[in-house]
Amino acid sequence: MDPTKRRIRKIDRDAQRFVAQALGNTDLSLSDYDMIHTVRHRPGVTQEELRRLYCLDKSTIARRAAKLEEAGYIRRRPSTEDKRRKELFVTEKGDALRHEAYALLKEAGGAGRINFTGNIEADAAMLGGADVIVADGYTGNIMLKSVEGVGKFLLKELKKVFLSSTKTKVAAALVKGDMAKMKKLIDPGEVGGTPFLGISRPVVKAHGSSDARAVSNAILRAVEYAESGLIADIENNINLMKVERNAEKN
Repeated sequence: MDPTKRRIRKIDRDAQRFVAQALGNTDLSLSDYDMIHTVRHRPGVTQEELRRLYCLDKSTIARRAAKLEEAGYIRRRPSTEDKRRKELFVTEKGDALRHEAYALLKEAGGAGRINFTGNIEADAAMLGGADVIVADGYTGNIMLKSVEGVGKFLLKELKKVFLSSTKTKVAAALVKGDMAKMKKLIDPGEVGGTPFLGISRPVVKAHGSSDARAVSNAILRAVEYAESGLIADIENNINLMKVERNAEKN
């Protein structure tokens, strides 16, 4: 197996064990925690918006929201624009989870179970400040879209500079090959897509504006992911993700 894939599998196993231990004394599942995190970042988000975000049916989202509200992690209130819609907000109890999570991660890092570097600034993230960055989908997508936009802006401005005079046009001809390498480096179509973890079949998310080349590369990523054995590894270790309290009920 490729060393990089082996390392990713090890990181995934370690993360599963750590999360299971961290959630063992709570009544939360990973899905519950993820919803609380999303609501904290998007105060006033509606259940319908969460349904579309998680690709779940209305009843599932409603049950999960009711459970978290009953436990005191979130509160729901009717929308001022439409009383039929429920807006969700995190309570003080729910917000305290992020501080607890940070403390647990720091403790795990100190014990050598994971290499925890703490919070990271957006500029350091792009300069290799961490090998793995964990974020909720909303925050992570904003970061990726921002980087993509800045990359396109810089390439456009560089093109203007190189075409501004005879001198710069000569310079452009000299660095044409290097500029092509730089363009490929920030082109999402070169990778094609990235896999969704935790699904029983290989699913790769491609860019919304993918062309034929990007789709082709996404298919290659899907093949690599299917052959990596990561899905089977997650299935074999899924019991590590169960919360102790839930296990007692079963």
